[in-house]
Amino acid sequence: MDVWWGTLLPQPPENREDPALERISQLEKKLLEASHTIDDLRSQLETKHKETEDAEASVLQLRELLTLAETSTDKSDSSPAQVGATASAKHLAPKSSDLRLEVPNTSAKFTTDKVLWSVKDNLGVVIMNDPKKLNCLSNDMLTGILTAFDNFEAQQVRAVIIRAGPGVKVWSAGHDVNEFKVKEGDDLEPFPQENPFQQVLIRIRNFSVPVIGAVQGSVWGGACDLASCCDLLVGTPSASFAVTPAKMGVPYCTSGVSHFLGVLPLHIVKQMFFTAEPITADQAHHFGLLNQLVSADKLDATVLKLAKSVASRAPLVVKVVKAELQQLTSCPGFKPDEFESICALRRQAYRSNDRHEGLAAFLGKRPPNFTGQ
Repeated sequence: MDVWWGTLLPQPPENREDPALERISQLEKKLLEASHTIDDLRSQLETKHKETEDAEASVLQLRELLTLAETSTDKSDSSPAQVGATASAKHLAPKSSDLRLEVPNTSAKFTTDKVLWSVKDNLGVVIMNDPKKLNCLSNDMLTGILTAFDNFEAQQVRAVIIRAGPGVKVWSAGHDVNEFKVKEGDDLEPFPQENPFQQVLIRIRNFSVPVIGAVQGSVWGGACDLASCCDLLVGTPSASFAVTPAKMGVPYCTSGVSHFLGVLPLHIVKQMFFTAEPITADQAHHFGLLNQLVSADKLDATVLKLAKSVASRAPLVVKVVKAELQQLTSCPGFKPDEFESICALRRQAYRSNDRHEGLAAFLGKRPPNFTGQ
């Protein structure tokens, strides 16, 4: 029982630690944390060293695939496929056994090329090579791609890789808008079947062997359609995909829309077409547009491994499966009245003031003022 004098009795001393000892304890704790940090950094350095070794090994492996060497100027020694290459698609004959995927430091005679291509070990590689115009799909570029595929068919390749040059920020800017112009009142479709762009899409989709797209950088407009027509896609984190006709007032053909439905969920296709906003590489991988998402330094090695795997399988089986999948996923047939209705809507949009406004705004680098007229 407490008594009143208890407060008068001497109180026991408070349990206070020596400040110096407390400081020493804190320093010891920080030293321990620093030791753990050093261990983590050492582990990260070892991992980076291993990744560097892997990257160097990949480069060596690529050099065994495709070295883009000087074009042979002696046509008497050229194969029929090589002679078929035009100024827009240079065939770069492999020099000895060295081949690589990336665009080389070309001499002046290659500076106007739109497309580079080569073949080795049953693999065809086509490289969009117009970085000054952001690899826009001009008629020259598209004709060059068609020429490359004609040569791949003649040489009976078992897989094709299509890509831009290494390190680009824009894989392709899509259509060359300067080639959109038609005569006023013209009833022609914006992209009829005989148009080089449509021909490239048809060629890729109907090509007898798989076409693999290697995507680094942003992909815009019609280039998204081209990418979606590839059988397989591998991309890097810098890849993005935007379908932009709604920004420019240009109607999109029904077959083109169907290409996206074959590789993306319906609501994502709607979002891309309605908003004209890009989806990221992570989103593209999540929704299935990209088969694989890899770091930029592993893109070539990953695509090469995939192409070699395809090329090593039974060619006739691969061809028939691609043909079967193409038929099974083709756009379903329309009733005649439904098809005519859609065509009428497209013609209306193509003749509209909004189409002219969209193109003018794009060329003038200003926001469009759409009126729905």
